[in-house]
Amino acid sequence: MSPFLLFLINILFIFKNMKWKNFDTVYTNGSSLTAGGGINNNDNKKEYKRKYDIDIDNEKDVTYPKYIADYFGCNLVHEALSGGGPSRLVRMVYEYIKNVGMVSSNRTLFILEIPEPIHRIDMYFEKIESYVIVNVRYDNDNSEITSIQIQETTVPSGKFYDSDFLNREFKSEVLNYLQKYHNPIVYTEKVVGEVTGLLSFLEENKFEYYYTFENTTYKNLFPTFYKSISHRELKVEGFPSINKFCRCACI
Repeated sequence: MSPFLLFLINILFIFKNMKWKNFDTVYTNGSSLTAGGGINNNDNKKEYKRKYDIDIDNEKDVTYPKYIADYFGCNLVHEALSGGGPSRLVRMVYEYIKNVGMVSSNRTLFILEIPEPIHRIDMYFEKIESYVIVNVRYDNDNSEITSIQIQETTVPSGKFYDSDFLNREFKSEVLNYLQKYHNPIVYTEKVVGEVTGLLSFLEENKFEYYYTFENTTYKNLFPTFYKSISHRELKVEGFPSINKFCRCACI
């Protein structure tokens, strides 16, 4: 049995006793682990077809949030994206709540895969009038930027910009900005505060939500709060994240 299928079975077991009549929508956000990153690669699609006779048009159609929403007969709002970070997640969850209103948000189950912030920057590009995912790699104790990858994006008007164009057009300017005005440790602490504020908002308004973390960065800064919402953390067979479950539990 594949690691993904094992994870899905465990997640469905966790949710199966919930009162699903209260929900008509599943909202999810996160990184490639939730967005199905890599599955949209043509070679991978061909392999799925060859080995399992599965045709994949959209990678999000074979992700665990899609299976959860289908299993319980709910609508799905799937805003996870490869490279996506927690600052993007916070911004988009608030946007969803603002757009649909508090009543509809109370009929939404939020499933939030919250990555580490340090390599995942949510940056607004004025020239294309859109937020863009910027992934940064640091070496030498986070003091040296060794690579930058600007991810493809579709702007609010519907226009698509591929990664090659964005990197050619903006990479040098982004690098200059990050070297002069961005500190990864300060940024991480700021985003931890943003995430904690979002979860506090969801808790205060009695929205139904569950989250996963990659490690203990968030909990270390606000231990009392995260202990108080520990029942909201999705742990599958003791593992706190999809990545760790698939890497460790299924070896």
